Amino acid sequence: MDIDIHDSPIVDEELIKALGRQLLEGLVLLEGSLPVSHLNPKLHNMIHYAASTARIGSLVWVSMNTFERNNKRMKGMVRSNKNPEASLANDVQMDIAARVTSLDEDLLGVDPPPLMKFCKPVAGGLYFPTKRQRYCMSLLGVERFQYTRGYNVALIRGTHFACGEWGQRTCGSVFTTVYCGRSVYGVLERFMLVGEEAYAAVTWLSTPVYPYDPITLVVQVRMVPAEDQPLNRCVIRCDRIEPCGINVMPDEDGVHYYMMRTRGFDRRIN
Repeated sequence: MDIDIHDSPIVDEELIKALGRQLLEGLVLLEGSLPVSHLNPKLHNMIHYAASTARIGSLVWVSMNTFERNNKRMKGMVRSNKNPEASLANDVQMDIAARVTSLDEDLLGVDPPPLMKFCKPVAGGLYFPTKRQRYCMSLLGVERFQYTRGYNVALIRGTHFACGEWGQRTCGSVFTTVYCGRSVYGVLERFMLVGEEAYAAVTWLSTPVYPYDPITLVVQVRMVPAEDQPLNRCVIRCDRIEPCGINVMPDEDGVHYYMMRTRGFDRRIN
């Protein structure tokens, strides 16, 4: 193909039609060059890629692989076509019972994951907190800062978090915690270890908005402006971070972001 998009997830509207024609031409050439038995019938779906991209944007952000895999698993659990719902319910119940039994067996003699484990220290190992970070840490009872160690990656109760990944396609820097009975979100900037106490330097996101209220599974936030960040403490204890991953998807307006937890649920004041 003579059009190079460099594997970029950014959609160039001017190239969509040309790419669609080239994709269709390539499929026609494949069909005429290979035996029918070598072609997967699902290749037909590819002819819709250009039109779908023009309609809804980059297909990377709307991929339903996880949903389809779970849908396939549920179809395989249906034993009777006459009563599919009852059959699925019975099979799910048996599956849950089997998983609980196997989980009990697996946990016998196995220690729980450590509360915290840090890796990938900063260059030199020592980290020198900023003036604002030292002030916020002093509010948490820290008196000496000269032996502060800095880390970029941490496992908190088995959940992986990484600093400096905000804005990347794979982001492990977003976390959630509870403040005054409400779930809030932030971005991890640095993990800090002072003696035996673990802290995290953070940048806060705006108050969560739930577009599908009362369902709190999907959350919409935006970055708090830099001039408003000093209104909140920039350092928290690591044990305040909830051990769950956060999926991030940018909104089309370029300002907001959608957050989705991998486990648990948001708290909010009724």
